[in-house]
Amino acid sequence: MDFNLSPYYNSTPLSFTDAQSTLKLTYRSTLLYSEIGRKPFTGLDPIGIRKPKTIGLIKNPEEPIVNSTVDHITLDAEGLVLNNDGTCVFKALQARTFR
Repeated sequence: MDFNLSPYYNSTPLSFTDAQSTLKLTYRSTLLYSEIGRKPFTGLDPIGIRKPKTIGLIKNPEEPIVNSTVDHITLDAEGLVLNNDGTCVFKALQARTFR
């Protein structure tokens, strides 16, 4: 992400709209992570647990999810580590490795 800050030096208060123009953000790229089946992860705080399940040859353990109606695995991007082999590790809510 690139950002451009244009400081405002006058003493007259800016309107909200004018104040917004003092900081411009430009998204350059992003990585979207998803679980098997392309269901996206979320950064919301978990209040539920998904029971262990097997998908093909992959056995998944219990996983933190948003709640019983929003079945998305919750991850904390602050704990993200990208490995050279294409895996990534999230370590805040639970120690897990994803590929």
